[in-house]
Amino acid sequence: MNYKKRLQFIRKLDIITDVYHNPEEIFTKSTELLKKYLPFFSAVLRINKIDNKTTKYYTDDNGHKLEREISEKYFNEKKSNFILNGHYVYIRPLVLKKETLEHENKMFGYFIFFYKNKLEYREKLLLRDYIDFINDSLFMIGKIDKIKSLFSKYIPESIVQKMDSIKDINSLLKGKKSDVAIFFADIRGFTCYSEKHTPEEVIKFLNSIFSVIVKEIFLHDGMVDKFIGDAVMAVFGAPISYSRPYVNAINAAISIQTKINKLKNKYPEIGIGIGINFGPAISGNIGTIDRLEYTAIGDTVNVASRLESISKAQEILINSNLNDKVKDIFKTKFIGTHLLKGKADAQKVYKILGSGLRNSN
Repeated sequence: MNYKKRLQFIRKLDIITDVYHNPEEIFTKSTELLKKYLPFFSAVLRINKIDNKTTKYYTDDNGHKLEREISEKYFNEKKSNFILNGHYVYIRPLVLKKETLEHENKMFGYFIFFYKNKLEYREKLLLRDYIDFINDSLFMIGKIDKIKSLFSKYIPESIVQKMDSIKDINSLLKGKKSDVAIFFADIRGFTCYSEKHTPEEVIKFLNSIFSVIVKEIFLHDGMVDKFIGDAVMAVFGAPISYSRPYVNAINAAISIQTKINKLKNKYPEIGIGIGINFGPAISGNIGTIDRLEYTAIGDTVNVASRLESISKAQEILINSNLNDKVKDIFKTKFIGTHLLKGKADAQKVYKILGSGLRNSN
């Protein structure tokens, strides 16, 4: 195959991996293309997924039957070319990039091709090009799945599923500046409660309160940024942006206060103080190689934290800037001017009194 045809082949592969976004579709379409250039009669794709389960895809029933005849020793011994029942078999591993997984190559699957005749040198080169290209595409899909799996602990499924491409995810992890709503909630009365109860009771109590808070954050498309002792930080509008995230944050806060009120019979001394702010913040992976976490930083975060620190049990506090945006949606009340820590000028502070729209975006 000359250089021009080889380049055409790669471009067509590029289109396939751009249009299709799951291993089965990529395998089916790419092997259909490959058959026009190489005389194989059957192929198999084996992928080891995050849960350590092996998923297999076949071009036809022949591939299914022949693959079952290949002993695991061929994979364990890493044999790549051999003859099986009169068929030439070519096994090529799918390998993660060197910069991942402790800087070591790690196989995450195999391509198996069956031929009637031994491949010529140029055909082997074309097969190598094909494997390298599909390897990278499947690795990116696996990386997306892994990132989605990690994010799903902190972000509602509806938001996670909007992460469609590795390009988008990499840009999110590197960091971006955008307008977001920052939410802080702290358990009032926790110190007193913890002094009167056993460690087991304290952990059970914290989990019951946090489960209410996290559930409502998720229901309103927020991201749980971190737990800080008996407090929770959440971000609305990142990593996926949407309109008016501050309305989602306030609705989540109102729902949380309503749910916590219902627990008063069980925990009469407990209440939740909440502070919410809206403005620019930088969101991304922050930390070191040994420990990275996706979080938001900036003055908007600091102000939200300060608002939470002056809130009383069952209060939801916002500043004047956010009040201007939501005063026609929620009932608010001016409660005074406060000099927040780290701010040169006093801030007008408002309390949320009434509920607003359930779905803001």
